[in-house]
Amino acid sequence: MPVKVTKRSTLENEYSACQASIEELEARVWQSAALFGLASVTSLALVASNEASILVALLIGATSSFGTFVWWRLANRWWSLLHAKMERMIHIEEELQAPGQQHYIAFLDELHGHGSSRPVLPSNPRIPALARAHRIGLARARRLASLVYEGKRPKEALWPLPWLTVAAWLFYLAYRIVIIISPQLRVLFFFLSIGPLVVPGA
Repeated sequence: MPVKVTKRSTLENEYSACQASIEELEARVWQSAALFGLASVTSLALVASNEASILVALLIGATSSFGTFVWWRLANRWWSLLHAKMERMIHIEEELQAPGQQHYIAFLDELHGHGSSRPVLPSNPRIPALARAHRIGLARARRLASLVYEGKRPKEALWPLPWLTVAAWLFYLAYRIVIIISPQLRVLFFFLSIGPLVVPGA
């Protein structure tokens, strides 16, 4: 049964609102990641350049590390909201009986779920099954499959940020403690830090 005009208008407005909200959430995740990453690097650089006391370095390092883990939880919350809104857009497309961009995105996300962004051959047996599941014509599905498509893997790119922050602060604190105990070991830490730069093929 066709959707009534008033209901259709309401659904279309909600669809547009979901789309705008998704773009805002994606921007928020990446902008906040850049902000926290920059703050972590800057705080470590300031502490190291001013040779702050061990206690001050420990407090700032703990605060910086805690902040990145709090950000990670917030980022996961934003991703959850983003995926819920995308699912709602799929439902709206179904109610309007007009499979659109979210059906295409869901099809491509599942098709490229193995991790490769390279085009998929039209003869791939998964295409017809996924095309039916996402209500996309087979010819259109095969054209979509020929695109270079990066799957939804922002978490894989960003999840190391909190752990890298912790590792950097632990290394710096260990360096400060060790050279207090034995200044001769400063050379060892120096070579550990530049090792990847001088080892061929690293």
